[in-house]
Amino acid sequence: MPSRGFAELVLIVEDVPKAARFYRDVVGLEPEHETSDEWAWFWAGRPGDRQRIALHRGTLLFEQHSPYPEGERFGRVHFAFDIARRDLDESLRRVRDAGVEVYGPVEFEEPFNARSYYFYDPDGNLLEFFSPKTMEEWETVQPCAFRNPLRISLLLRPRRQSARVLLSESGRRAGVVPQAEAPEPAREREQRAPERDREHQRRPVEP
Repeated sequence: MPSRGFAELVLIVEDVPKAARFYRDVVGLEPEHETSDEWAWFWAGRPGDRQRIALHRGTLLFEQHSPYPEGERFGRVHFAFDIARRDLDESLRRVRDAGVEVYGPVEFEEPFNARSYYFYDPDGNLLEFFSPKTMEEWETVQPCAFRNPLRISLLLRPRRQSARVLLSESGRRAGVVPQAEAPEPAREREQRAPERDREHQRRPVEP
């Protein structure tokens, strides 16, 4: 698929100017052009990038061909903004200062390796600030705080020990528990005893 990403995301809202103030002042998006009573357009990231978010009140093109009746064609959605870790605290402060309740953090392990916070816009859409871990955090992480316990357990595993992989309820690897090797069975020890005796008999006796 030759898609280069999303070009636009259109949210159906009750009050475009009210929603536009929220996305400008609370979320922190940059408007693409002046807001009207029916449309508001914002850059989803840096101004000039391809992706945009639109706020709209009214019908959309070809809406009459929807398999759902009027009033049920569009609903509330969830989407996430990619926030650099250095900008995360300031972004959250702006949301909280506006009196909006923030939920989180939620720590995501591999493959995401990120921290997320959630909040709702005036129309009930669930927004997320998704903040990936920085390279500095990867380089300074301690073994006890490593996000993948499997790797650390294998690195710290003593010699001549086997490893038992633990699976979480979801079926993903949750860690590795070293297991000591089982003792040699008595029958094998008895079988090895004559060999040790013969080897001892072959050794030269010192005068």
